[in-house]
Amino acid sequence: MKTNVLRVVSNLGTGGVQKRLVSLIPYINREKFNISVCSFKDGPLKKTLIQAGYKVFIVRRIFKFDPICIIRLIKIIKAEKIHIIHTHAHKPNTTARIAAILAKVPIIIANEHNVDQWKSYFQKSIDRFLAKRTDKIIAVSNAVRQFYQSIGIPPEKFRLIYNGVELNKFGNKNIRKTKRKELGIDDQTCVIGTVGRIHPQKGHELLVKITEELLLEHKALLFLIIGKGYLEKKLTRKIKTLNLSEHFLFLGEREDIPELLSCMDIFALPSLREGFPNAIMEAMASSLPVVATDVGGIREIMIDNETGFIIPPADSRQLYEKLLKLIHDKDLRGKMGNAGHERVKQFSIEKMAKETEELYEELAKEKLPREIRRISGIKSSES
Repeated sequence: MKTNVLRVVSNLGTGGVQKRLVSLIPYINREKFNISVCSFKDGPLKKTLIQAGYKVFIVRRIFKFDPICIIRLIKIIKAEKIHIIHTHAHKPNTTARIAAILAKVPIIIANEHNVDQWKSYFQKSIDRFLAKRTDKIIAVSNAVRQFYQSIGIPPEKFRLIYNGVELNKFGNKNIRKTKRKELGIDDQTCVIGTVGRIHPQKGHELLVKITEELLLEHKALLFLIIGKGYLEKKLTRKIKTLNLSEHFLFLGEREDIPELLSCMDIFALPSLREGFPNAIMEAMASSLPVVATDVGGIREIMIDNETGFIIPPADSRQLYEKLLKLIHDKDLRGKMGNAGHERVKQFSIEKMAKETEELYEELAKEKLPREIRRISGIKSSES
């Protein structure tokens, strides 16, 4: 018998939370932990998980306190004999934690991935209430932890576990020419890329705003936009109106992110809020200089003026100036890219998996029956 863990996410699309989960769980010890995944929406990562041998459940959630969704979650928890439920981000952290409490799951863990300043007083009250019945809350950065402590959740509830990146998948410079040729990008074009859902949070509109001015200084310029979202139609209409279509390439959700990062010269993430963005770590692992806004845990990943530039949020002038500096200085791009590659080594997926396992084992020692600990190979704190 193993310790059964159910990880709950809002969807199985290719967002940062979902991709990091899919990359992480194969590094969790399968001899001790039997992990399954539940999602409120289907998506392309379902196939990836099933092919890797994980059980996947899709439970539709129509609204916040959807009783049918909660009942279905409880049935899965009981049928699968779940010992640890581990929820991710706002929707699962609400609905799935309620289900876990009602189902009397021995161990409840919630993951907070963002500085969620948008939350109302009511939503913060729900977070405080659920935190009382949660064993640990994983914060992906100090900034995230500090935010949730500021709304009244006790410090002892938190465990800081930084996101990790699969370093071996990034930084293959040999594929650069082939991939750029495939996308129709010539050698003279400076490519500025970004990865993330096309949503106001990510600041894509700032990139469009400064494009005309950048083109006055450097004509051979292309913005490579990877991701999907409801803002895409509005952006593409604006780009077309400004006659900038030839300078933007929207690629949608992609599974070849490492190869696409190899095509880029500069990575930009002008977000208005973040937690601990996977996209920046992947860019740094690909030896790209990064221009990012000073939000969330970005200063915990980047070193300003060393691995790239950190600018104030919503500051189009700073974004323009820092991007232009990197466009004109290839040596600086190389220097910052190399520094970023060294820096990101401390955020490996292996380290993230080890710290996650340690938290599972620590809570299991405290809360799971002796027999489960014995069979799962988890040493008792008494021994």
